[in-house]
Amino acid sequence: MEQARFGAGLLTGATELGRQIPAIQAQSFLPLETQLGLARTVESLGQQPFLLSQDLARAQAGAGSQAGQIYQTGMQSAIANQQRADAYSPLGSFLSGAGGGAISGLFGGGGFGNLFQSTVPGSQYALARGGSEGSLTWRD
Repeated sequence: MEQARFGAGLLTGATELGRQIPAIQAQSFLPLETQLGLARTVESLGQQPFLLSQDLARAQAGAGSQAGQIYQTGMQSAIANQQRADAYSPLGSFLSGAGGGAISGLFGGGGFGNLFQSTVPGSQYALARGGSEGSLTWRD
């Protein structure tokens, strides 16, 4: 009988121990969970400055982009104004207007273009513009 009671006690103890196994296993992970919790805390402490630096970089990139746009707009206006200034030639406008206007009658109806195209009397040669750098030359 005593052996039966002893066996029943062992069985009861084993059953009780079996019920405690999940709790024992959970407690065995507590040191690891503590270390993982500390690692998460350290990681979050490192992430905050990193995320802050990303936000600052985003803001700086936006400001740089906006400054570039402002610079580009000003440069485009300056370029357009300079092109208009470079395209205007008072002498060229005068000569263009004179070539087809009232002054053209003074030079045989052909404007200034025929000014140097006259033939020398008694000769087959004519004075013409040409040669190197627009010099005047005699030609046949």
